[in-house]
Amino acid sequence: MIRIILVRHGERFKSPGVGEARQTLTRAGRETVANTAEWLSRAEIGHIDAIYSSHFGPCIATAEILKKRLGIGGFERWDELTPGHSGDGLSEKIITRGQSGGFRSIILVGHDPRLSDLIAQWGGRRTRIVRGEACWLDLKITGGRAEIGAVHTMKDVDRMPTVTKPPSETGQTVGLIAELAVGLNTIAELERAKPMAGKRIEDFAIRIQKICNTAYENLIKTLEKVSQLASPPPDAEFKALMMELAATYDHAWFKDVTHICAKLAALREEFGQSLYKYAGEPVETNGIHAMIDAIYEGERSFEDDIAETATRIEKLVRHSRRTGDILPAADAAAEAREQIRKGQRDMAVSLERVIGSAPDGARKLMEAKAEAVLREDPYFMYKASSLLLIVALAAGTAVARTVPFYMFPLVTAFALTSVVVIGALQLRASGKLGEANFLKLMQLALLKFFAPLMRTGARPHE
Repeated sequence: MIRIILVRHGERFKSPGVGEARQTLTRAGRETVANTAEWLSRAEIGHIDAIYSSHFGPCIATAEILKKRLGIGGFERWDELTPGHSGDGLSEKIITRGQSGGFRSIILVGHDPRLSDLIAQWGGRRTRIVRGEACWLDLKITGGRAEIGAVHTMKDVDRMPTVTKPPSETGQTVGLIAELAVGLNTIAELERAKPMAGKRIEDFAIRIQKICNTAYENLIKTLEKVSQLASPPPDAEFKALMMELAATYDHAWFKDVTHICAKLAALREEFGQSLYKYAGEPVETNGIHAMIDAIYEGERSFEDDIAETATRIEKLVRHSRRTGDILPAADAAAEAREQIRKGQRDMAVSLERVIGSAPDGARKLMEAKAEAVLREDPYFMYKASSLLLIVALAAGTAVARTVPFYMFPLVTAFALTSVVVIGALQLRASGKLGEANFLKLMQLALLKFFAPLMRTGARPHE
């Protein structure tokens, strides 16, 4: 019997021109792997003989953290775990060494889908491993053949009674949308200082914002349900909620329903080179690398980001069924939802900055704000005009008490003209009135006011 722990490398930092073999882990990636090492130590997996890793940098960094945290002597790099190698012979290598007594329990640090393929090759169900996390299984070897037992993942806390410490209840979990917002801000600053993409980058910013909002749509709805739980749900509701959390990052949902993959592929085709130009600038390019990763990895970028949040909430809900306290899960869901909302607000602000970086950006922003107001309240213009008319007439009445009676028509004309001018400005800002018609309307409105004024002012000279 061999116990095998499969660990997918943590989140890696990718830079243009730097291959994965030379990349390393991000800070968040290191923290995730450290948490996995702690989980393994608490889950009483048993003595681990050795760690075997891919040759690529992220896997080596992951193996180093595991080695240090778990007190394992060292690790060995295997070609069969490394991209570029077919992977043929990996299963046979493990079986042969297990039969010879070479090891009883090992950790394999590698990439997806190779680790998932290995489980499937042994006859198990393909199991998705979150970046930086682990799953483990027992492999029974008989006559050179392997028979797989149950596959345990870190979210299966009900199957791990020895893990008594509750999952973390706080912390940043939805990080991608925040990084993309920072990336758009950086692009806006670069465009303002030295335009590289011009008006095209505005189109990119609008589209990446729409993709983000679509990707997180299901998760927001599910988090809302969890945050409103007053007590651990009954069995039927609990199972439905677990299925719903899993569906928030389901690959088919991303690919077949939202078409995020196709949208990101289109962005990659249109703006890939421009983004690399931004990333190559000799200035701080915060978030741009995450943006490049997102569009080049397709929907997997969003899927992994959302999966980490959904998995964390799922663990907390499962834990609440044992403790009877739903508050940690509800609070964590509310916090995660607010993180997404904040990311969406930051994206909206970043989009405004991208638009504002163009030469005619100020005008576009004014038009966009006017359109937003009219969308929220189509009758806003009429309400505002009516209010202004009332105010103007009230002011005219007050003025009429202090000015000669023959001036009252003039004051009334001024009030009416003010309403027309303001209404015309609103129509122009919302795009419902062309420039030529706007100028004609202004000319007519002003003539209505100034013509009587000119005739009145001319009388003393007659």
